[in-house]
Amino acid sequence: MSYGLMVVTGAAGHQGNAVARELLRQREETRPNVRAMVHHRDRAAVQELEMMGAEIAEGDFDDRDSVAKALEGATAVFSVQDFFSAGFDGEVRQGQTVADVAKAVGVEHFIYSSVGSAHRDTGIPHFDSKRQIEQHIQQSGLSYTILRPVFFYYNYKAMRQSTKKRENRPAAPARHPASAVVRARLRASGVGRVSESRQLSGPRTRHRQHRIIDASRLRDHQ
Repeated sequence: MSYGLMVVTGAAGHQGNAVARELLRQREETRPNVRAMVHHRDRAAVQELEMMGAEIAEGDFDDRDSVAKALEGATAVFSVQDFFSAGFDGEVRQGQTVADVAKAVGVEHFIYSSVGSAHRDTGIPHFDSKRQIEQHIQQSGLSYTILRPVFFYYNYKAMRQSTKKRENRPAAPARHPASAVVRARLRASGVGRVSESRQLSGPRTRHRQHRIIDASRLRDHQ
Protein backbone atom coordinates (compact mmCIF):
# COMPACT_ATOMS: atom_id res chain seq x y z
CA MET A 1 0.00 0.00 0.00
CA SER A 2 1.27 3.47 -0.86
CA TYR A 3 0.91 6.13 1.81
CA GLY A 4 1.55 8.98 -0.58
CA LEU A 5 3.02 12.33 0.32
CA MET A 6 2.79 13.77 3.83
CA VAL A 7 3.49 17.50 4.17
CA VAL A 8 4.60 18.60 7.62
CA THR A 9 4.39 22.33 8.28
CA GLY A 10 6.49 24.05 10.92
CA ALA A 11 9.10 21.35 10.43
CA ALA A 12 11.89 23.44 11.96
CA GLY A 13 10.02 23.77 15.26
CA HIS A 14 9.48 21.39 18.19
CA GLN A 15 6.29 19.71 17.03
CA GLY A 16 6.73 19.76 13.28
CA ASN A 17 10.29 18.52 13.45
CA ALA A 18 9.36 15.65 15.77
CA VAL A 19 6.44 14.67 13.53
CA ALA A 20 8.63 14.65 10.43
CA ARG A 21 11.29 12.57 12.19
CA GLU A 22 8.72 10.06 13.42
CA LEU A 23 7.31 9.63 9.93
CA LEU A 24 10.76 9.21 8.43
CA ARG A 25 11.59 6.53 11.00
CA GLN A 26 8.65 4.33 9.98
CA ARG A 27 9.33 0.99 8.34
CA GLU A 28 9.72 1.30 4.60
CA GLU A 29 6.41 -0.45 3.90
CA THR A 30 4.46 2.11 5.98
CA ARG A 31 6.62 5.20 5.49
CA PRO A 32 5.16 8.01 3.38
CA ASN A 33 7.15 10.42 1.31
CA VAL A 34 7.73 13.39 3.62
CA ARG A 35 7.89 17.01 2.56
CA ALA A 36 8.94 19.42 5.31
CA MET A 37 7.62 22.96 4.96
CA VAL A 38 9.96 25.44 6.62
CA HIS A 39 10.61 29.17 6.55
CA HIS A 40 14.37 28.80 6.17
CA ARG A 41 16.12 25.65 5.00
CA ASP A 42 19.54 26.54 6.43
CA ARG A 43 18.69 25.60 10.03
CA ALA A 44 20.47 22.53 11.39
CA ALA A 45 17.21 20.78 12.31
CA VAL A 46 15.99 21.16 8.74
CA GLN A 47 19.23 19.92 7.23
CA GLU A 48 19.01 16.82 9.44
CA LEU A 49 15.52 16.10 8.08
CA GLU A 50 16.88 16.39 4.56
CA MET A 51 19.63 13.90 5.40
CA MET A 52 16.95 11.52 6.71
CA GLY A 53 15.20 11.66 3.34
CA ALA A 54 12.70 14.51 3.62
CA GLU A 55 12.00 16.85 0.73
CA ILE A 56 12.39 20.45 1.89
CA ALA A 57 9.96 23.15 0.77
CA GLU A 58 10.52 26.74 1.81
CA GLY A 59 7.29 28.59 2.42
CA ASP A 60 5.58 31.33 4.39
CA PHE A 61 2.14 30.94 5.96
CA ASP A 62 1.38 34.54 4.95
CA ASP A 63 2.22 33.80 1.30
CA ARG A 64 -0.66 31.68 -0.02
CA ASP A 65 1.17 30.84 -3.25
CA SER A 66 4.14 29.39 -1.36
CA VAL A 67 1.76 27.34 0.81
CA ALA A 68 0.03 26.02 -2.31
CA LYS A 69 3.39 25.06 -3.80
CA ALA A 70 4.41 23.24 -0.60
CA LEU A 71 1.10 21.33 -0.43
CA GLU A 72 0.92 20.42 -4.11
CA GLY A 73 0.40 16.69 -4.54
CA ALA A 74 0.00 16.03 -0.81
CA THR A 75 -2.09 13.13 0.44
CA ALA A 76 -2.07 14.41 4.02
CA VAL A 77 -0.95 17.53 5.87
CA PHE A 78 0.16 18.17 9.45
CA SER A 79 -0.54 21.80 10.30
CA VAL A 80 0.85 23.71 13.28
CA GLN A 81 1.29 27.47 13.81
CA ASP A 82 2.99 29.61 16.45
CA PHE A 83 0.79 32.08 18.34
CA PHE A 84 3.74 33.74 20.02
CA SER A 85 5.39 34.79 16.78
CA ALA A 86 2.25 35.54 14.76
CA GLY A 87 -0.12 36.91 17.41
CA PHE A 88 -3.82 36.13 17.69
CA ASP A 89 -4.98 37.40 14.29
CA GLY A 90 -1.87 36.13 12.55
CA GLU A 91 -2.18 32.61 13.90
CA VAL A 92 -5.86 32.43 12.96
CA ARG A 93 -5.15 33.74 9.48
CA GLN A 94 -2.25 31.35 8.93
CA GLY A 95 -4.08 28.30 10.23
CA GLN A 96 -7.11 29.03 8.08
CA THR A 97 -4.92 29.61 5.03
CA VAL A 98 -3.26 26.19 5.33
CA ALA A 99 -6.68 24.53 5.66
CA ASP A 100 -8.10 26.44 2.70
CA VAL A 101 -5.15 25.59 0.49
CA ALA A 102 -5.30 21.93 1.56
CA LYS A 103 -8.93 21.81 0.51
CA ALA A 104 -8.19 23.56 -2.79
CA VAL A 105 -5.38 21.18 -3.80
CA GLY A 106 -7.32 18.05 -2.86
CA VAL A 107 -5.58 16.87 0.31
CA GLU A 108 -7.24 13.66 1.53
CA HIS A 109 -6.66 14.10 5.27
CA PHE A 110 -5.78 17.17 7.33
CA ILE A 111 -4.17 16.92 10.77
CA TYR A 112 -4.19 20.04 12.93
CA SER A 113 -2.26 20.47 16.19
CA SER A 114 -4.38 22.61 18.49
CA VAL A 115 -4.24 22.72 22.31
CA GLY A 116 -6.02 20.94 25.13
CA SER A 117 -9.37 22.59 26.00
CA ALA A 118 -9.34 24.79 22.91
CA HIS A 119 -12.94 23.75 22.30
CA ARG A 120 -13.98 25.30 25.64
CA ASP A 121 -14.60 28.98 26.20
CA THR A 122 -11.40 29.56 28.20
CA GLY A 123 -10.77 33.22 27.41
CA ILE A 124 -7.08 32.37 26.99
CA PRO A 125 -5.93 34.09 23.77
CA HIS A 126 -3.66 31.33 22.43
CA PHE A 127 -6.43 28.78 23.14
CA ASP A 128 -9.17 30.87 21.56
CA SER A 129 -7.14 31.46 18.40
CA LYS A 130 -6.82 27.71 17.92
CA ARG A 131 -10.53 27.28 18.56
CA GLN A 132 -11.24 29.60 15.63
CA ILE A 133 -8.93 27.53 13.43
CA GLU A 134 -10.61 24.31 14.61
CA GLN A 135 -14.04 25.68 13.71
CA HIS A 136 -12.78 26.71 10.28
CA ILE A 137 -11.40 23.23 9.63
CA GLN A 138 -14.61 21.58 10.82
CA GLN A 139 -16.62 23.67 8.37
CA SER A 140 -14.17 23.27 5.47
CA GLY A 141 -15.32 19.91 4.17
CA LEU A 142 -11.89 18.41 4.81
CA SER A 143 -11.44 14.98 6.36
CA TYR A 144 -9.56 15.94 9.51
CA THR A 145 -7.98 14.93 12.79
CA ILE A 146 -7.66 17.65 15.41
CA LEU A 147 -5.05 16.92 18.09
CA ARG A 148 -5.28 18.76 21.41
CA PRO A 149 -2.01 18.24 23.32
CA VAL A 150 -2.09 19.46 26.90
CA PHE A 151 1.54 20.13 27.83
CA PHE A 152 5.09 19.21 26.83
CA TYR A 153 8.30 18.78 28.78
CA TYR A 154 9.91 21.56 26.77
CA ASN A 155 7.31 23.99 28.15
CA TYR A 156 9.12 23.73 31.48
CA LYS A 157 12.14 25.48 30.03
CA ALA A 158 10.19 28.73 29.94
CA MET A 159 8.61 28.05 33.34
CA ARG A 160 11.75 26.87 35.13
CA GLN A 161 12.32 29.91 37.31
CA SER A 162 8.74 29.98 38.57
CA THR A 163 8.45 26.25 39.23
CA LYS A 164 11.81 24.79 40.21
CA LYS A 165 11.45 25.62 43.93
CA ARG A 166 7.94 24.21 44.16
CA GLU A 167 8.01 21.15 41.91
CA ASN A 168 11.02 18.88 41.55
CA ARG A 169 9.35 16.44 39.16
CA PRO A 170 7.67 17.46 35.92
CA ALA A 171 4.18 16.26 35.18
CA ALA A 172 3.75 13.27 32.94
CA PRO A 173 3.94 14.82 29.48
CA ALA A 174 1.24 14.91 26.90
CA ARG A 175 1.81 12.22 24.33
CA HIS A 176 3.66 13.89 21.52
CA PRO A 177 1.59 14.63 18.42
CA ALA A 178 4.21 12.73 16.40
CA SER A 179 2.87 9.32 17.38
CA ALA A 180 -0.73 10.48 17.14
CA VAL A 181 -0.11 11.86 13.65
CA VAL A 182 1.23 8.51 12.48
CA ARG A 183 -1.81 6.72 13.89
CA ALA A 184 -4.18 9.23 12.29
CA ARG A 185 -2.47 8.88 8.92
CA LEU A 186 -2.59 5.10 9.00
CA ARG A 187 -6.23 5.11 10.11
CA ALA A 188 -7.30 7.56 7.44
CA SER A 189 -5.51 5.62 4.70
CA GLY A 190 -7.68 2.57 5.24
CA VAL A 191 -11.19 3.80 5.94
CA GLY A 192 -11.83 6.78 3.71
CA ARG A 193 -13.13 9.99 5.26
CA VAL A 194 -12.61 10.27 9.01
CA SER A 195 -13.09 13.41 11.09
CA GLU A 196 -12.24 13.43 14.78
CA SER A 197 -10.78 15.43 17.66
CA ARG A 198 -8.45 13.90 20.25
CA GLN A 199 -7.17 15.25 23.56
CA LEU A 200 -3.56 14.19 24.21
CA SER A 201 -2.43 14.02 27.82
CA GLY A 202 -0.52 11.89 30.25
CA PRO A 203 -2.32 10.42 33.28
CA ARG A 204 -1.30 13.21 35.68
CA THR A 205 -0.60 16.10 33.36
CA ARG A 206 -3.58 18.35 33.99
CA HIS A 207 -3.62 17.84 37.78
CA ARG A 208 0.06 18.64 38.23
CA GLN A 209 -0.03 21.46 35.70
CA HIS A 210 -2.84 23.12 37.64
CA ARG A 211 -0.87 22.77 40.89
CA ILE A 212 2.14 24.46 39.30
CA ILE A 213 0.12 27.30 37.82
CA ASP A 214 -1.77 27.86 41.11
CA ALA A 215 1.50 27.92 43.05
CA SER A 216 2.98 30.40 40.61
CA ARG A 217 -0.07 32.68 40.87
CA LEU A 218 0.02 32.55 44.68
CA ARG A 219 3.68 33.53 44.73
CA ASP A 220 3.04 36.41 42.31
CA HIS A 221 0.43 37.86 44.68
CA GLN A 222 2.53 37.56 47.83
